[in-house]
Amino acid sequence: MRHSLPLLRFFPEGFRSTAQRWWWGLFALSILLSGLVFGWIFWARIPADQFAHVDYIQGVLLGKEPFLPNFLFFLVIILLALGSTQKVTLALVMTACLALSVGAKYWLSLRFTQHELQRHQLQGRSLPSLLFVSLFLLLWCFNLPGPSNFMLGQFSPNLWHNSTMIFLMPFAVGLFGISWQYILQPRKGLLWLMALLIVLNILIKPSFYFCFLPAFGLMMLWQHGLKPAFWQSLWPLLVGLLLLGIEYWFFYVLEHPESTHIEQAGIALDPLAVWTHYSRNPVLSFLASTAFPLSVGILFPSVWREEKAYVYSWLLFLFGLVLFIFLIEEGERAFHGNFGWQLFAANYMLFLTSLGILIKQYYLDRWQNRAWILLAIFILHLFSGLIYFQKLSQYQYTAF
Repeated sequence: MRHSLPLLRFFPEGFRSTAQRWWWGLFALSILLSGLVFGWIFWARIPADQFAHVDYIQGVLLGKEPFLPNFLFFLVIILLALGSTQKVTLALVMTACLALSVGAKYWLSLRFTQHELQRHQLQGRSLPSLLFVSLFLLLWCFNLPGPSNFMLGQFSPNLWHNSTMIFLMPFAVGLFGISWQYILQPRKGLLWLMALLIVLNILIKPSFYFCFLPAFGLMMLWQHGLKPAFWQSLWPLLVGLLLLGIEYWFFYVLEHPESTHIEQAGIALDPLAVWTHYSRNPVLSFLASTAFPLSVGILFPSVWREEKAYVYSWLLFLFGLVLFIFLIEEGERAFHGNFGWQLFAANYMLFLTSLGILIKQYYLDRWQNRAWILLAIFILHLFSGLIYFQKLSQYQYTAF
């Protein structure tokens, strides 16, 4: 029996019909449950950036707001809503679009993990449920409670309150996966796909590119040195830098007196100013954000040598953390934390590679006490996600 999904060909023939049921069931469930979450946010008026984004899209359609250079998410909503200026219509379309984004993130996460298992010749060594369920549960993980706030000051692997970040995530996971394939085996075709994903990332939200640029460059140097593969990989990065320059000019040089959503601002160095504004102990916030992936590196120290995708994801996170620590916007946006968005995306990559390592321990019959400890920490992150939704329900947004 042939299956059109490459994901299913990962499993032996006898498991593929079971795999197909698990895949379609959990893929549909990820879209349905996330759609219910986004619908609940609008219906219950939970404080979230989705409301401001609906207001902004309506302003663009009414000629009151300029189009931002990172316009892609807003354009997609406008097109899918057929140009409607009704807030309810825009909210419904946004809910569906964000739910599909979560489903796409789930699918791409499965493809990445499948690719890594195949690289280690672990194809078909367990029932499909292990792979599909574990990656589904990853969608609902959250940071552990922080020292000052449950969420603010920490960097959750999943976000539910910022629509552009949610829409960005499948493109960020795709860029991470394609760039990792190029690091392993450079091919010119992958460079074109990487360039396309870089452009799409920046046109949605440039944050992930901030940490991707140095992390990818460093990984290429580590793997290939100054060989042609490294130099050939620079042109997609230069395309991204060009787009970043345009966006910088728009946000920090141009003035927008007619806009109620774009405040004039600049960029300054002010170490830890934003982080300490939200957390009285940044070290504890770091540990609350990365407890699971950090524990993987501590309990299985060989991963720093053997699992380079795990190292790559740490580079993404650490470069993003450096930007967040040192940079601040001037003016009214000083404590909006706009130089911290990349950490949420990078932390998801950290959780994704770390969970893949835990799955490998099972596939290789190396499940020991250390693996049980990691599973317990992962479950704590999962329960933290449930607590997060409970806390969200206590707040309301009254301006919609």
